[in-house]
Amino acid sequence: MYESLNHNGRTVFIDENRYYAAYYEQLHPEIDAYDVQYTTKTSEIKDLISTARDQIKNECRPVQNLLFSDCKLGLNDLPNHVYEIDWDVIIVDGPRGDWADAPGRIQPIFTAGVLARSKKGGNAKTHVFVHDFRKDISPLLAKCDDPKMAEDPGVSEVVKQLNQACKEAGFFYVKGHGVPQSLFNQVKEQTRNFFHLPYEEKVKIKLTPATGYRGYQRIGENITKGVPDMHEAIDCYRELKPGAYGDLGKVMEGCNQWPQDPPKFKDMMEEYINLCTDLARNIMRGIALALGGSPYEFEGDRAGDAFWVTRIIGYPGKSSENSQEKPTHDIGCGAHTDYGLLTLLNQDDDITALQVRNRSGEWISAPPVPGTFVCNIGDMLKIYSNGLYESTLHRVIISSPKYRVSVAYFYETNFDAAVEPLDVCKVRVIGEAKKFDRAVYGEHLVKKVLTNFVY
Repeated sequence: MYESLNHNGRTVFIDENRYYAAYYEQLHPEIDAYDVQYTTKTSEIKDLISTARDQIKNECRPVQNLLFSDCKLGLNDLPNHVYEIDWDVIIVDGPRGDWADAPGRIQPIFTAGVLARSKKGGNAKTHVFVHDFRKDISPLLAKCDDPKMAEDPGVSEVVKQLNQACKEAGFFYVKGHGVPQSLFNQVKEQTRNFFHLPYEEKVKIKLTPATGYRGYQRIGENITKGVPDMHEAIDCYRELKPGAYGDLGKVMEGCNQWPQDPPKFKDMMEEYINLCTDLARNIMRGIALALGGSPYEFEGDRAGDAFWVTRIIGYPGKSSENSQEKPTHDIGCGAHTDYGLLTLLNQDDDITALQVRNRSGEWISAPPVPGTFVCNIGDMLKIYSNGLYESTLHRVIISSPKYRVSVAYFYETNFDAAVEPLDVCKVRVIGEAKKFDRAVYGEHLVKKVLTNFVY
C-alpha cells in the first residue's frame, strides 16, 4: 500500500515491536522503520483528552517536536528528523485493540496531527488516514455452517473480538454482515417516507392491545420508566399462531400491521427481517464459542425457534417546526436495556444520538459508522452468560435539528424458553456457580410490553 501511495517518495514506518520494525526495514531497505512505545489505555481517553486541552499552549501544543515534550497524548520517542519531513500522507493503522487496557489509537492520531502541522515546507496539506478496524464478521459468516468452525483462524479472531467487546462494553459495530447495502439504505429511506406522511395516514395502522401491540405509535406514546419518549415508531413481532403458547402468548397474538404507503413496504421489511434473523443467529454462534461452548448453544430449546422484535423508529429534530412532531424534551428514548439476546441497529449515517453508559457510569456517544450495524447484548444473554456479559444501559438524546431514523432488530430466545446460566458459564464465574435465577422470556417480554405504552 505504501508503494502505491508514495511512489519514489520517502516512507517512515513505526511499530511498537522493535523486532518487527527491524525486520520490516530489512525487508524494505528503501524505508525508515522505528519502534515506539504506546503508553495510553482506551479507558483513560477522556482524562487524556482533558489534560491535553489544559496543556494545549504548553506540553500538548499542536506544533512542536514531541521528542522534547511530556504530553501524554504524544509518541515521545520519534527521532528529530521525522518532524522536518514534508509529509503528504500519514496512515494510522494501529495499534490493534479496543478493550479497556488496550492502547487504542489516540496517541498515533494525536502524533499524526502534530507531524502534519509541524512540517516545514512541501504541500500545504497533509492527508491523515485512520484505518477503520470495526469488527468484520465475514470470516465467521463464511464458516457458520461448519461444525469445525472453531478451528478456523479467521473465526477464532472474530470470536476473540466478540468476547472482548461483550465483556468490556456490551456494544460493538459489525461490518461484512452480508446485508446488501442497497437494502440497508432503502429500509431507512422508506421509513423516513412513511413518517413524513400526515398523521391521519399513519394512524391507520395504530398500535392497540387488540392488534397484539403491533403497529404505529405517535410521539410520546412509548414510555420508558414512566417518561414519554420523543419518538414515533412502528412495532412488529414474529407472528404467533393463536393458542401456540397458551395464556403466555395470548397478549402477543396478532398480525403485523404494515403501511400501504410507501408501496411494497411489507415485502421490503420482511426480506430485511429474514436477513437480520440469519445474521443474528450466526453472530450468536460466534458468541457461543466466545463463552467457551459449542457454536450451537443458542439453538434447540434455547433459540432454535427464535422470537424476534423489530422497531422502526423516527426521532423529530430538536427544532422541528411541525407542532405535531415537536419534542417536549430531548430524551428520544429513555435509558434502558434490551430484553433478549442480540440487537442489530441500522441508524442514519449523519446524526449522533445513541449513547451508551460505560462501566464508570459515564454516557458515551456511539456515532454512526456507514454500512455497519451497532450491536448490543440483551437481558437474556446476560443471564445465559451468568453475568460474564452485561446488557448495557443505553439511551437516545435529541440534539440535532434533523429528523433521525433508526431500525432496531431484536433477536430473542424461543418465546417460551426458560433461561438460566449455561453450564459452561457457571464454572467460569469464580465463587458463584449460579448468579441468576431462571427467567421465562415470554413472561419477561409481556411484562415490559404491558407497561410501555399509552393509548
